[in-house]
Amino acid sequence: GNSRGLYKSTDGGATWITRTKQNAVLSTRRFCDSCCIPVEGLHDMSISLAEINVNHGGDILAEFAAANELDKPAFRLLKPSELFSLPPRQMLVENLLAVGDFAIPYSEPNLGKTAVVIDFATCCISGQTFAGEFDIPSPLTVLYCAGEGGGGLPARFKAAFARHNITAAEEERLTISTSVPQLFKPSGDGMAQLIDDYKAARGDKLDILIIDTLHSASYSANENSSQDAGVMLREIKLAQRELGCAVILVHHAGKGGNGERGSTAFRGAADGVWEITRDGKRLVFRCSKAKDLPPFPDLSFSLIAKGDSV
Repeated sequence: GNSRGLYKSTDGGATWITRTKQNAVLSTRRFCDSCCIPVEGLHDMSISLAEINVNHGGDILAEFAAANELDKPAFRLLKPSELFSLPPRQMLVENLLAVGDFAIPYSEPNLGKTAVVIDFATCCISGQTFAGEFDIPSPLTVLYCAGEGGGGLPARFKAAFARHNITAAEEERLTISTSVPQLFKPSGDGMAQLIDDYKAARGDKLDILIIDTLHSASYSANENSSQDAGVMLREIKLAQRELGCAVILVHHAGKGGNGERGSTAFRGAADGVWEITRDGKRLVFRCSKAKDLPPFPDLSFSLIAKGDSV
C-alpha cells in the first residue's frame, strides 16, 4: 500500500520518504562516505503535504508527491451526467473482448485450449478475423505467458504463424514469456515483476495478457478457496490497471467437464467465460458467460496438423 523512495544528498546524507494516505514520513540517516555505515540516528517526522516547505525538504517531498500522485483521491466519484458522458466501451475483438476485460477459456485436458488461445493470439497480432466470426478492428499487442507445454511451444507458434501467414512485422507485436507470474504468494516472480520486466523490454503498450494456465500460476494456492481466489484476482487487476490490458486466464474444467475447476470467484469476476468441449469428432467453442455482450453462437472446429504441431 505505501510508496517509498530514496533521495541521496551530495553531503553523504540519505532521505527515505514513505508515502501514507495524506502524509509523508521524512526519514534522514547520515552515512559515512567511505563505508556507508550510519553515523547518526534515524529521525522521522510526519509532514502534512499542505505544510511542505523548503526548510522541511519541500523540493524533495514535492517531487515525490508529484511522482506518486499523493493528492489523487482513492475513489473516482461521478455524477450521473459524468457517468453518461464516459467514452463508449472500446472493443479489441468485436463481440468477444474489450479493453480491460477479464476472460477465462477452459476445457478438459487435451482438448486443444492452448491451440485455440495461440490461434487467437496470432489473429490478434495480425488483425485477422478469429474463428471466422470475430473481427479485430486493428492489430493488437499480446503478451503470452506459458506455464505448461513449454517444449512444444515453438512448434505450436510456428504452426499458427504458417496457418495465418504471419509477417515479421506482425511477429513484433507478440511477446512470449516461458514462465507465468505467480498470482498467489509470489517471491520475485509475481505480477508486479512481470509488469516491470515487460515495461523494461517493450514499454507500456499492451493490449492483451494471456496466462496459460491458472493452475501453473497458483502453485501454493487452494483452487477451491474463494479467499485465495480473491488474492489472485487482485493480481489480475494490477495488470489491468498498470498495463491497461485485457487479461485472459486459461483454466481447466472440473471433473466430468461440468464448469471450471475450483472456486467460482473467477467466473464471478470474469467478463467472459469460453468453454471448449467435444461434440463427436469435432470441437466446439462455446460462450458460457458474457457479462456485457450478447452470447455468441456455438462455433465448431477441428485441429489441423501444420508442420510438427496443430
